[in-house]
Amino acid sequence: MRKACRAILFITTTCCVIAAQTISPDFKLEGAKKPGEQVTIKGTDMDKVTSVALRPEGKPDGKSDLAIQKFDKKTDKTEISFAVPDAANGKYTVIITPPGNTSIPLTVTPEQKTPPSTGSTATPSPTPVIESVFPNTTFPVQSRFDFEINGQNFSPDPQKDEIEIEGQGLIRFGPLRYQSKAPDNKSEIASEAQKACKEAASKNSLSKYYPCLGVTDDGRRLVIYGFERRNEYQGPMRLKVVVNNVSSGLSGYFTLSRVDARIVLWLAIVFFGLLMYVIYRLVSKGVQGFTVAGQKYGPLAAFLIDKTTDSYSLSKFQLFALSMVAFFGYVYVFLCQVLVQWKFVFPDIPDNYPSLLAISAGTSVAAVGINSTRGTKGAGPVYPSAADFISNGGLVVPERFQFFVWTLIACIGFVALILMQDPATVSGFPNFPTGLLYVMGVSASGYLGGKAVRTAGPTIKEVQVKSVKSTQPAPNAPDDLEVTLKGENLDKQGRFRIDGANQAVVGTVDGDAQPQGTTGYCTRLTFTLSQAGGFAKGDHTFEIINRDGVGAQAIFTGTPMKCTSPTPTINHGKTETVTLTIANYREGSSARWLAPGGSVPVEIAAAQVKKTMAAVPPAGDTVTVEVPAGDKTGTGTLTLVSPLGGTEAIAVTVS
Repeated sequence: MRKACRAILFITTTCCVIAAQTISPDFKLEGAKKPGEQVTIKGTDMDKVTSVALRPEGKPDGKSDLAIQKFDKKTDKTEISFAVPDAANGKYTVIITPPGNTSIPLTVTPEQKTPPSTGSTATPSPTPVIESVFPNTTFPVQSRFDFEINGQNFSPDPQKDEIEIEGQGLIRFGPLRYQSKAPDNKSEIASEAQKACKEAASKNSLSKYYPCLGVTDDGRRLVIYGFERRNEYQGPMRLKVVVNNVSSGLSGYFTLSRVDARIVLWLAIVFFGLLMYVIYRLVSKGVQGFTVAGQKYGPLAAFLIDKTTDSYSLSKFQLFALSMVAFFGYVYVFLCQVLVQWKFVFPDIPDNYPSLLAISAGTSVAAVGINSTRGTKGAGPVYPSAADFISNGGLVVPERFQFFVWTLIACIGFVALILMQDPATVSGFPNFPTGLLYVMGVSASGYLGGKAVRTAGPTIKEVQVKSVKSTQPAPNAPDDLEVTLKGENLDKQGRFRIDGANQAVVGTVDGDAQPQGTTGYCTRLTFTLSQAGGFAKGDHTFEIINRDGVGAQAIFTGTPMKCTSPTPTINHGKTETVTLTIANYREGSSARWLAPGGSVPVEIAAAQVKKTMAAVPPAGDTVTVEVPAGDKTGTGTLTLVSPLGGTEAIAVTVS
């Protein structure tokens, strides 16, 4: 029975297939159809079609089929036709029953309906106009940029505003678009828009991927917050605004800076520091430091200290100060143009800056010439100080004061004018007004004129003292002090002080006249100071004040350090301890060691010079010094240096 049923089912199915319609193999529907439009399908035996349906693409289960309620058959059995249902929209497959080779694709596109005319024509959107992009140069904040577009005819609806970067296409804002309501103060509209954008972006995780677009409700400003450039070489650019498919013209160029403005300043400082370090290393290779009354000064002091007077030189200060600020300014402007403005050229220098530099250099050279012919200024205090810039031998001098002040004004003003400019717009050095150049020239002339007409000041190279019996008739009168001064421009009519106390001269002052110098000025003076014999012991400061009030100071000792022990011997090739007996030893003394065959002495710190035993009169204190002997044998020189500059040279045998 089962076999009979299966046979009947097979025969019935086969007959249906044989009896079904056949679609022409090359048949297809041309183009998209509209709802209501007639569709004709051609084939053979089309009279056997019992139903037609449209099956949506991607829904093969048949539950969403659109049934064709009415279709027409041609009498010659070669085609059927039907109207596309009004509900059809999209891509379908035409399903014909009974099934045959009926996979016929059909695309339906609804016709756009035009709203009924109201008797008036729709006005197109006005053309947006870009007036400016602010700021013209924007600096990165964590590699992102904020800027504003000011103009007219932007849409208050941020969804209708688009921004297109020239050559890159539209900026993708994603969902980060916000409108800011205008506050009562219209000048705060843009800041309110940016504030709203920042707050919204901070709460939205998409701010990591998209910038934010804010718009003011008056349609005058667009605020872009968090824009990220596509590559690091993207600097100057232009943009346009598109509103309702209506585009503005291109804006002027605006720039995305490579780095933040503060980084430019720090880079300039670092670069300038490296430049100065290179100069320092070069100077330290060829110029050794020197000592003034026991106080050491490094190689850089050679730039400012006049070794003739052991005081700071004003003409050197001006030349180096103007040069330094020019170096720094040029580095800063160069970095601003390269890193911020994307200008890859060397900055220009104003035409009148060389004139200012010529005034300074000429002043320095002329000052050296005057010193060599007229003599130097007074040495003044023992140690160099900033007071040397405005004083001469301890006296404040007007022409030096005004020259120093104008130099400071020029230098500080120069740096301030550069740093106070926007790094996005700074283009070079500030221009020096002609009037300022005249003032600087007159100031330099006054300084040089003062040096030329003033008498040379005293300098003390050596002070020798010894106690002598007092010439006073009174019994038990303190001893007098016999003094011999050596130096330059020492006035026989001058006044003398020791440790700040005025001293009286006994008898006359004898001296060796200064060649081609002012009358009464000498290179050597010999005189006796009344009842000053107590100064023959210990360290003291001697001061001479010439008749014009210009003075000089020097430190002297009546009891210098003296080595009383035999010549010590050490072994070469290692550091050894040298033991000495020193009379009148000064605590805190350091030392210098010149090894056999050496040309540059090695400095030995005070920590390596130690008193190990108290004084044993008359021999003195026992002192040990750690000495690097060197690789050669012979005789070296160990020099003890007291805190005030007194020295004692000791020969040491290296075996």
